[in-house]
Amino acid sequence: MYKLTLTSLALVATLAGAQLQGLPSCSKSCVGTSFGGCGTLDVKCICSNKSLIDGLACCVSTACDTADQQSA
Repeated sequence: MYKLTLTSLALVATLAGAQLQGLPSCSKSCVGTSFGGCGTLDVKCICSNKSLIDGLACCVSTACDTADQQSA
């Protein structure tokens, strides 16, 4: 779960910087237009939003295989 949370945080940080190009295609389905009420560049808000991080973690864990999770 720890690695998945780190993967999710990396995903959010990447999204906050609008850098979707490096993400595995499976994780792109987890990306929406909502950042849990945070601005897309408000990394502090995004990273402190537990429900957003949990949702991303669940999505990535079901949408991506282990190799893709580690590369996200």
